[in-house]
Amino acid sequence: MSNSSKFDLWQSKIQQLTRIALIISVIFFCISCTEKEPDHSNHPTKNKSLFTVSQLDGYINKPDKPFQHYQKFTPEFKIYETLGSGVAVIDIDNDGRHEIFFAQFDKNHTTSVLYKIENDKYIDITQQAGLSNLTAIMGAATADINNDGWEDILIYGYKQLHLMLNIEGKFTKFTLPILPENSFYTSATFFNANNDSYLDLWLSRYVDMDTGKQTICKGGDGLPHYCAPSALPFQPDILLFNTQGTAFIPAPKNIIDIAAAPALGVVAADFNNDNMQDIYVANDGQYNYLFTQQSNGSFIEQAQVKSVASNLAGLKEASMGIAIGDYDNNGLIDLFLTHVEQETNTLYNNESEWFFDVTNRIGPGSGSRALTGFGTGFYDLNGDNWLDLFVVNGRIQPKPYQPREDLTEQFQEIPLLYLNQQGVFDRIENISNAKTHAVGRGLAFVDLDNDGDVDMLSSNNNQQPLIFMNNLNPDQWYGLIIKCFNRVDFGARITYGINNSTTKQTFYRHIHTDGSYASASDSRVILYLNANDVLESIQIQYSNQTIKHITPPLAANQYTTFNCIE
Repeated sequence: MSNSSKFDLWQSKIQQLTRIALIISVIFFCISCTEKEPDHSNHPTKNKSLFTVSQLDGYINKPDKPFQHYQKFTPEFKIYETLGSGVAVIDIDNDGRHEIFFAQFDKNHTTSVLYKIENDKYIDITQQAGLSNLTAIMGAATADINNDGWEDILIYGYKQLHLMLNIEGKFTKFTLPILPENSFYTSATFFNANNDSYLDLWLSRYVDMDTGKQTICKGGDGLPHYCAPSALPFQPDILLFNTQGTAFIPAPKNIIDIAAAPALGVVAADFNNDNMQDIYVANDGQYNYLFTQQSNGSFIEQAQVKSVASNLAGLKEASMGIAIGDYDNNGLIDLFLTHVEQETNTLYNNESEWFFDVTNRIGPGSGSRALTGFGTGFYDLNGDNWLDLFVVNGRIQPKPYQPREDLTEQFQEIPLLYLNQQGVFDRIENISNAKTHAVGRGLAFVDLDNDGDVDMLSSNNNQQPLIFMNNLNPDQWYGLIIKCFNRVDFGARITYGINNSTTKQTFYRHIHTDGSYASASDSRVILYLNANDVLESIQIQYSNQTIKHITPPLAANQYTTFNCIE
């Protein structure tokens, strides 16, 4: 059989599978439509709010002014005006408490800010930490790039790229290779791309605003609105190899071929359990990418083959935020993407050889069609060891027939919380004690007060950040810090078993800080024991493939560090 015939046969099989998948999805959707409403009588949020939400100014010592994000909306309707910025958490001084970096875009206002938390107050340490005068910033990524035990930070944005090396709590600039000056960096992740002990760097880029002609588009109401990224030339992402912590160099052409696309998000994870990290890229209005790492060190783009390039109907979507995690505890890392209004958010269930869009079947699309999603994440927010979902939202287009003067007010939307009920997501409306309408963009997950529950920080376009303090206050929890090569071990996997006398359940976690939208989160993992629960086993598979079995009991209600054998 000729290569052409083989290709035609393979393409025909893919089309047949796609049609079967569509039929099955419709059947499941129809079944779900007839199901009765879930029983909330024993729900943990029935009688209380899960979060206490406050603006940043409630945590600032007067007369200091709290950070506020600025991005002026102009009559030119420039495409970057609606993108906002992210937030990153990082323990810069190794004291076990995370500092907070808020990215600032507008250079005519305050710069990006780094806060240290002391006695429940946020202290501005931007200048003393060496991070002053950073503007036009989209977000940040965190990692220890030279394995010295101190976490470094990459700060990126519109024509901005700063890799800041942490020297015992103070940052100094690390020299990167010469890269295109017109780069619009929108996301980044550190991961192991060549099976050594140093973390490499993926840089996602958006559109070329220099050579492209910026036009003002019009909506269905005939009034100006923001153009789609397709109005400008796309920029390809960049992969840089880490040369033993001393320099970064571009990956050779024979390693990876990256087509230009308007990327807004990127994550690294081992999606096929072959002990090599892959790359997933969320593209805005174009097909998404999945680069699977091969045993020879190269990467192959397989999003179409793996069914994660588009939604179930084969339609491109405006992908922005990404969450990764094993929500159904089958040992495979799943994907969740946030999208623009009129497109539901999408959940891809990892079924080993490919993914399947299960959005309509198990609930995480509920309420999202009318909203525009950005930052998101899979984290256990209510202490039952099942990964929940949280999404912050905010419009990117003016409301039809409304004035174009006060877009911040028009762009505000509510967040979405979905609690995981053993593999099915239940939307919870009683999220907090306060109004949470905001122009949500970046979102970071972190245990801010080290009390064993996951708090959140949202960065909002043209507004103060919101702080979501978790009210769970668990009675018995175990915090795990996983390290290898003298740093946080990105890509390590944790498997743990809990027996509650009636059932035994195995749970899976993996170590990362990336995902969400232009943000970096806490790499620590928290396990919970509720009434009658027994923690039977913990296994850590480090990125160097060594395996450690931990025999309970562990020290409860604290964080414990586990190191690999190198």
